[in-house]
Amino acid sequence: MAAIIAVSCSASQQATKSTTDRPSTESTSIYPAWFSAEREFVQNDSVFTAYGVAIGADSAEAAAFAIEKAKANFQQHFSSRLESVREQAVVEQGSNAGQIDSGRFIFALRNAEAVLPGYLRLNRTSAEVNGEFSSYRAFASVIITKQRLLDRLEDELKSAGQAWQVLRSSNAFQKL
Repeated sequence: MAAIIAVSCSASQQATKSTTDRPSTESTSIYPAWFSAEREFVQNDSVFTAYGVAIGADSAEAAAFAIEKAKANFQQHFSSRLESVREQAVVEQGSNAGQIDSGRFIFALRNAEAVLPGYLRLNRTSAEVNGEFSSYRAFASVIITKQRLLDRLEDELKSAGQAWQVLRSSNAFQKL
């Protein structure tokens, strides 16, 4: 039994030594410091930000693709968030939820979401040579203030009348 313990300790020391003697293979990040590599969509109390990364044949093409990707990421994440708010408002409103649970309102809401990327403002972009593939890699972030977003939703959904008012006044929407 003592021999087994000695062998076990010996193997453990060797494993520790081999990992600490190895040169570091970590490389620097390919992402700019301002870019959120972990999340495509970030929201704080006053601003919504979406990020995109793309590759193109030249820096302008790569940047244009990254901007479009950031806008698509915004639309996907915000649409999902708005649908979650609508579903919570349906539960919150109970029997009064018919207006915001109707197909007509859901369709109007989707149409309103579809125009929002046109109101996004380019926040930052950068491009760099991607030598490994003889191309350019670009990063972009787009933003919209919460107030501007709410104003645009208001403009797009005012024709939905009472249903929009019910959603807008819900606790779920207030937390958006």
